[in-house]
Amino acid sequence: MNYTILDAKLKSLIHVCKETGNYKKLAVTCFILTSNQANEIGIRLGIRPRNKDSNESLYQYLRIINSVFEKNLQIRIFKEEYLETIKKCESVFMKNRGNIPIIYIKQILGIYYEFRKLEIPNLYKELNSEEVILTTNLELYSFLAPTVGHKKTKKNNSTNLTPLILQKIRKQEMALQKDLEYKFDSQKLETAIYLNSLKNSLDTKHKKRVAFQGSLKDNLSYKGSLEDIFGHLILGVIILFSGLSISFLVQMTYDPSIVSYISLWIMFLFAGVIILIILYLKMFKRR
Repeated sequence: MNYTILDAKLKSLIHVCKETGNYKKLAVTCFILTSNQANEIGIRLGIRPRNKDSNESLYQYLRIINSVFEKNLQIRIFKEEYLETIKKCESVFMKNRGNIPIIYIKQILGIYYEFRKLEIPNLYKELNSEEVILTTNLELYSFLAPTVGHKKTKKNNSTNLTPLILQKIRKQEMALQKDLEYKFDSQKLETAIYLNSLKNSLDTKHKKRVAFQGSLKDNLSYKGSLEDIFGHLILGVIILFSGLSISFLVQMTYDPSIVSYISLWIMFLFAGVIILIILYLKMFKRR
């Protein structure tokens, strides 16, 4: 994407805001640009766009992206310091309806430009065994690659070499995690996904051949991370409802005259707790 025109307009807006002393429009623009950039990154990583209709904050959306890759690869796409800065600035931005200190605007604008530097790989690219070998530099993988006319000796070699290959994969994964923690690199992220896919395939018991799913994104688990967040939300509501119910019951013991007023609320709260517990168990029991 060519950012020349956009940057020119942004500089012009900054100049106007300096002259008028009103930076609200600049603050709104910076958040819109950062949100759009985050959406683009998320979509390219195989994640849904930010759900603004449900008032999902920018911080929450970035946290979801990070949680997906932490769960799968123990890698974070966005630095923790960026997320905490966005959380702080976004909170003030929403509270004051766009009127935030200029220092916050500078911080958000700086993060926006950092997001632009991220070279996100194409996770929709199709996988193939040869590319895995070249990308991960795992020469031993050739013993496990599915070929025509397998012999018994080759199958025995594959079984014996599997622990060695897994050890080498884990060693490469640890090195990649350290490198990506220091600096994001699209090629290294692709390699990490390749390695994770290969490791999962080799780790699967009773599997006679190494299998890869169609594209890079198909070899990541998106559902689990999003379910974890939703599960924590349900548990939070259960605790809240339970706390309110207990609080009402305690008040009733001290003042029986309020029973007729709050008994219906207590019934609703307990019913809500039961429904949420059933929903939670139904969604997460299989996990």
